[in-house]
Parts: sequence; C-alpha cells; structure tokens
Amino acid sequence: MKPRQLIPMAGLAVLLAGIGVEVWFCYRTDRAARRALARLEAEKSERDRLSRQAPALTEEYEQAVRAQIEAASGALAELRPRFGTAEAANPDATPAKPVDAYFEISAFVERMRTEAARARISVRSDERFGFATFASEGPQPDLVAAVTRQCGEVQQLMELLLRAQPGALLAVQRERPLTTTERAQRLPLPGPGPAPATQTRYDGPATEDFFDFNRNLSIRRSGIMDTDAFRLEFTGRTSNLRQFLNQLAESPDPVAVRSIEVEPFQTGMRESSQSDSMATAPVPVVSPHLSRFTVIVEMLLLPPQEGRSES
Repeated sequence: MKPRQLIPMAGLAVLLAGIGVEVWFCYRTDRAARRALARLEAEKSERDRLSRQAPALTEEYEQAVRAQIEAASGALAELRPRFGTAEAANPDATPAKPVDAYFEISAFVERMRTEAARARISVRSDERFGFATFASEGPQPDLVAAVTRQCGEVQQLMELLLRAQPGALLAVQRERPLTTTERAQRLPLPGPGPAPATQTRYDGPATEDFFDFNRNLSIRRSGIMDTDAFRLEFTGRTSNLRQFLNQLAESPDPVAVRSIEVEPFQTGMRESSQSDSMATAPVPVVSPHLSRFTVIVEMLLLPPQEGRSES
C-alpha cells in the first residue's frame, strides 16, 4: 500500500478511537448520574418518612403534646389508688415495732385458718401461709413495713383462692422482703442491660416461706413499676383453677399471673408387683380427677411519689 493511502486510514482510526472514548465517557457519566439520582430519591423518601414520624415542633404540636401529658397524668392519678405502693400507703396503720408486726401476722394466720375451715379447704395444722419465719418473733425493724405489706397481699390472694374452692392448700411462698434501698438495687432498668446483683438477704430460718422468682418473668421496671411476687400451690380440678384466675382478673387490686404449672396429684402409695421376678415397690396412686396447680403471681406496686419514702 502506498504512503498516500496510509494517511486517510490513520486519520480514520484516530477518529474512531476518539468517538469510542467519547461514547465511553458519556456512558460512565450517565451511569454516575443515575446513581446520584437514585440516592437523591432515597434521601427524599427517608426525609418524608421521618417528617411523618416526627412532626415539626410547632407551637400547635407542642400544645398537643402537653395536652396528652396532662391527660396521661390525670389517668395515672386516678389509677394510683388502685395500686399498692412500695412505700407505706398508710403509715399510721403500719406497725411501728417488730412486736406489733408479730401480733398482726399471728392474727392473720389464725384468721386464714378459720376461713379455710369454714370453706372446708384442707390446710396443714401448722400452716403459716408463708410466714412461718415469724412464728415466734417479729421481723427486723427495717423490714416491718415490707413484711406487713406482704401479709396484706397474701390475705388478698388467699381470699380469692378460698372463693375458688380448691381441694387443699399445699404451700404459700413469697419473695424475701427487702428494704427500700435493697428494692432499688434489685429493680432492672428499662431496656437491655446487665442483671442486678443477686439478693442474699435472709430474714429468718424458715426457708419454706421463700422462693426465688425468675427475674425474666417479672414485669418490674426501675422507676416505673415494682412488684411483690408470690407462689401458691394447691390441689383441685381445672374448674377451680379457672375460677381462681377469673377472681384474679376481676379483682380491684392489680395483679399479674406470671406462671401456671399443672401436674397430676398423687394421693397416696400402693404396693405393685408386675411379675414374680420383679421386686415389689411402692407406686404413686394418681387421682384421675385432681391436679396439683402452682401459680406464680405479681402484685403490682407503683414507685414512691416524690417527696415520700417507705417507712
């Protein structure tokens, strides 16, 4: 090929290369523009979503929020009398000394035994309804208010249970009573976080009075809601359990059922031998009609109001 023919071919190649570079640059620019547009649309959508969730703090919106807070405060004030409190609701009615608490607990035990006998519900002859710790003495001075409150709460629960006509009361257990400072240390904070330190306080030798309540079942939250937990164990039929739960639901005292366990009730033992080669062994007799029920409940308490503390 002659040199004069190579010149036009070289120019054509350069022209095609330039066109290719320009096309590639336009494609890259268009793709970047599309990505930027997509990001812009996503940011606009997020802005609109947030604006709908969090309206601008206009004067009108601020007034609406204040009205809602006032309405909620009014509702809380109306509900507070229905709740127990971690503080002494009536300091004048709370025993001032351990000996006064002892006599009050003793009177409660005798009253519950009489009510159970009147309702024909079987209880142990030495039943103390969760207060065997104080069979011969009162609580420590700094626990008088807490134990007295628990005594009143157990009485409320027992009155409801007796109305349900169970076959027999097997056990009443409560959490170990705590002072005001100890209760504050026990309460979990709202939201996730480390578990509070295990409470090791012990207020007497009667360990059958107490049970360790699983904190994962509790609804108590620091500064919002406190509770006293109790464990009731009794025998009966399903209808008795259902009636007891209905009594709890209709009670004016706020109470939350946290756990229910049911198992056949073993009424006695009999001798059984399946073959001559097998040794005779006692076998439980399981009643086809009765069950053993274990119900754990929490009595709801509001935290002390500002300016007041537990006595």
